[in-house]
Amino acid sequence: MATASPAPAAQPAPISAPSPSSATVAIALDVADLKASTTFYTRVLGFERTPTTERDGLIYETRSFRSPRFPGLELRLRAAFGKRPIGSGAGTVLYIRLTTPDLPALVSHIRDSVRWVGPPPAEPLTATEVEFLDPDGYAFRLGC
Repeated sequence: MATASPAPAAQPAPISAPSPSSATVAIALDVADLKASTTFYTRVLGFERTPTTERDGLIYETRSFRSPRFPGLELRLRAAFGKRPIGSGAGTVLYIRLTTPDLPALVSHIRDSVRWVGPPPAEPLTATEVEFLDPDGYAFRLGC
């Protein structure tokens, strides 16, 4: 008498990655001067302020931003009254890496508006990654 083979175990359904337009990464940064940082992120990096402004307690104002250049990225800046933002100085490991398909155009746009880590990138751009600091010393690495 033949014995029946056991039925194969059910396989879990594959997990599909969210599309870039539906995935959101939020970055929250404490900043020393909320107005100066708002200007930097909107005028230099092209972020757009969202209508959301919150208060953490009575004094910590938080502003939210999105970027058409970096879909899925939400930036929150919080006024750091009475404390120093951590930035990316000695002893910290924080840096923010963003990729863009048009790195040369973005570098050309921000060239005279940022503090470069090391010498400014060569023109024409030959590097595949550049690094600069925002007004509070947070390090950004842009790559393609």
